[in-house]
Formats: sequence, structure tokens, C-alpha cells
Amino acid sequence: MILVIASRADLVGPLLAEVLIKKWPCRLVIAEDIGHHVFFDTEGLIVFGDKFVYGDIKIIFNRILNIPFTQLGSCRNWQNLMSLLETGLPIVVNRPEVVMGNFFKPCQMRILAKFFHVPKTFLASYVPLNVKKMVVKSISSVRSVVGHAEDLGVTYAVEPVLVQRFYAGFHVRLHVIGEFYTAVCIYAKGVDYRYCQNAQFDFFNCPLAVVNKAKAFMKMVGAVFCGFDFIVHHRRWICLEANMAPGFVYFDQQSKKPLVMQEVVNWVQTFF
Repeated sequence: MILVIASRADLVGPLLAEVLIKKWPCRLVIAEDIGHHVFFDTEGLIVFGDKFVYGDIKIIFNRILNIPFTQLGSCRNWQNLMSLLETGLPIVVNRPEVVMGNFFKPCQMRILAKFFHVPKTFLASYVPLNVKKMVVKSISSVRSVVGHAEDLGVTYAVEPVLVQRFYAGFHVRLHVIGEFYTAVCIYAKGVDYRYCQNAQFDFFNCPLAVVNKAKAFMKMVGAVFCGFDFIVHHRRWICLEANMAPGFVYFDQQSKKPLVMQEVVNWVQTFF
């Protein structure tokens, strides 16, 4: 059995479960239902009345981006779930200590620097953001617009943000799950291609040396599935960040090919 756990706002979890259930037993759990319609005890879980023992679960896809600490302190179901995700099963994509990584990004950049060229990065809070050729990005789990401070109309950071040196070039998004990988290149005029009209997404034959470094990084941090953002600047690969709960469906939709989803299916197939 495969278990997919996602928040109600997550778009990836339901689509992932929809694909997997066509080939294997799979159940989608919405995080907001835990303690109401979904219950985790020491032996198994109950999902809307259906009972499952933990021994039948081969893989858990963890799409929970924020731990509800208030519930974690008072709800035994959440406590049992966190224990299950961290230590109870051998295959979790990815464990909470890995997925809860947005506030970990400043440290993540130092780890990425062991494997890739990374832009000069610093953490800013309530400071002027008028430095030219720098990019501002959020470190929260809320999807935000990334761009030059002057383009965003931002003059001061009033909450922690990451500020990175800007590099011109084309974007590459590399997804790696286990030994499987695929990549797309993105040509866009703006810094944040997600909000650029006429951005072009195409399959990209990522160099094996880059893929191997990505796998080495994942092994170091304990990740099974990861999405890497690169800028290729004059043939130099600059790693901007690594996403531990990648919204990969977006890239499949933009390239009009289920490239990443197929690699996920290929990886799951190795366990059945």
C-alpha cells in the first residue's frame, strides 16, 4: 500500500494519488482530517472507517509542509504520525526533518556549496533592499514571487528573506527521485518564470555530473525526492536552491509531458 499525506491546499498530493491508485493500492490522507476522520494509533491508521496496519504500508509520500505544533503538543494522532514518518517506516518521501526545509534554506545553501556553485546569499530582516543585481525570495512555506527588489516594489524587508546575487542565463529544473531523474530548461525574460508570460519549457538532457552531485547532496541530507533549481550562466551551473517537497506537477503541466510523474511511477515500481 502507498500512503499520500497532503494538506488541503496542496495540488500535488491528490494528483499523485490519482496516478498511483491506477497501478497499486493507494490512499490519500488530508492533514486537516487528522484527529477528525483520520486516526493514527500505535498499530495502524483508520481513514474514514477503513483500517490499515502499518506493516502493509510500503511507501509514504509526505507532502505536509508545516507541522501544526499546537496540535502536535496535544493530539496523540499527530504525535503517532510524526513518529511513523521519522522512524516507523523505512521509505518516506521525504521525512519531516527533510521536508520542513524552507527556514533551513540559509544552512541548505552552505551544504549545496559543497557540491555546486551557489550565489552569494544572505538573510535579511528589516533592512533596505536597494542593492543592484540581487534577488529577493521568501523563506516561508507560502509560495511567493521572486525578483529584484526594485521590480517587486520592495524597499525594506520586514520579515526574514533570502537575498541572492543575480545571474543571467537560462533556468534548469532537475527532479531526482532515487536513481531516476528528469530535467526541463526554462527560457523566460523575468527572474521568476512562474509569473512570466510566454516562458518556454522544454525537456533538457542534464549532464550526468550535475545529476550525480545532486544525488550526493540528497544522500547527505537524507532526501529521497528533490527538485533542484539552476541558472546556467555562461556554461556555469549555479544552484539556487533545492526543494524537498517539489511541486513537480507544475513542470509537467508547462512542458505538456508527464516527465516527472513518470519517473515517480518508475521509482515506485521498483518496490512492487
